Amino acid sequence: MGYRQAVCAMVAAVVLSACTASPQPAGLVVPTMSVGDYDTTSSSQATSLPPSSSESPSPMPAPAVSSSSRPAPLPPSRPAPPPPQATFVANALGAIGYYSARDNSPAGTRAIAFPNSRHREAGGTGTFDDPLTLAAGKGQMAVGTKVYVPDVQRYFVMEDLCSFCANGDILLWAGAATDSGVSACERSLTRNSLRRYEVDPPAGLPVAAGDLYQNGRCFTV
Repeated sequence: MGYRQAVCAMVAAVVLSACTASPQPAGLVVPTMSVGDYDTTSSSQATSLPPSSSESPSPMPAPAVSSSSRPAPLPPSRPAPPPPQATFVANALGAIGYYSARDNSPAGTRAIAFPNSRHREAGGTGTFDDPLTLAAGKGQMAVGTKVYVPDVQRYFVMEDLCSFCANGDILLWAGAATDSGVSACERSLTRNSLRRYEVDPPAGLPVAAGDLYQNGRCFTV
C-alpha cells in the first residue's frame, strides 16, 4: 500500500469511529483530571464508609464500678450509754429507826397521819416517783418532803408522825407484814450511831425497790 492509500485508510477509520460513538450534549464540558490532582494524604477529603448492616456492632463493655463509687457501709449501731447517776449529798444527820404494820398505831394497820393523793396509807416502792412512807417529829419537816437514805438505797416521803422523833431523827416504813420476822428485820437494820441522809434529793440515785421486809426476807446491803 502506497503512502497516500495509508493516510486515506486512517482518515476513514477516524470518521467511522466518530459516527458510531454517542454524541456529547452541547455545552457539557467534562473536566479531565489525573491522579496527581488528588491529595491522598489530606484528612478533609477522606470519607469513611458506614459499617455494613450485616455486621453486628460490638457490645459496649460494662462500666467498671470502683470501690470509691459504692456507698460506704453504715457503722454498727451502739447501745445508748446509760444516763449518768445522781450524786448523793448528805445534808441531814439523825437516828434512823424502822416500823411496820406490826408496831404501827393502831397496831396491825397501815394508817398514816397525813393521807394524800400519793398514799392513802403507808406504802410505796422506794423509787423517786413512789417513795416509801417516812414518819418524823411534829414540825420537823413539811409533809411531802422527800429524803434519800443510802443505808437502804431507797427514797422516802414524810407522811406520818413519830411522837419521840426530834432534830434529825426519822422512822422508815419497813413493810405491811405483821409477823415476828419484820420486828427482827427492823432491829437488824437499826444502827446505834447517827446516820446521814439527804433531804430533797435528786432523781437517779441507786434504788433497791420494794419493802424492806417482804416474803419473809429482810433487806441487806
